[in-house]
Amino acid sequence: MPVAWDTTLVSRIHPESDAFAYFDRSLSGDEPVLIPATAVSEVVWGLARGAREAPRFDRALRWLKDLLGRADVAVLPLTADAAFAAGQLRSLAPVPQSGRRDRRRTKPERRVAWVLDMHVAATAWAFGVPVQTENVSDFTLLSGLLAELYPRAQPLGVLPSPL
Repeated sequence: MPVAWDTTLVSRIHPESDAFAYFDRSLSGDEPVLIPATAVSEVVWGLARGAREAPRFDRALRWLKDLLGRADVAVLPLTADAAFAAGQLRSLAPVPQSGRRDRRRTKPERRVAWVLDMHVAATAWAFGVPVQTENVSDFTLLSGLLAELYPRAQPLGVLPSPL
């Protein structure tokens, strides 16, 4: 069954990583690896920030761009239905709900990440695939909110990271 990879997994893909080994195994099936465009944007943002200070991040950006261009990788766009659902999610839960505090990010960055998580969740939901993430609690909350908004639609599945 195809799954959409959340940013927490995509950000860990680099040569010789456990995430890349899992990614490579995932490609052995008939389905492409699915990555929401929003997750791509988040990872590129992080790498581009690092590239200003270290050449290895620039190499990582080029490597990721090549990886995303492969025929067995599908970048899922934020469709009109997904954007509509994400906007509704934001109206219901405008600030992060989890009690965890990410001290690496400022409060505004955490809020932006929360909105981007809504986009990832809504994209996976719109394509009818579960999202795989290390952030199960927040995506479970988003899945519940989507179920409230769209009780007749297939609920968003949330799968824990295999890593």
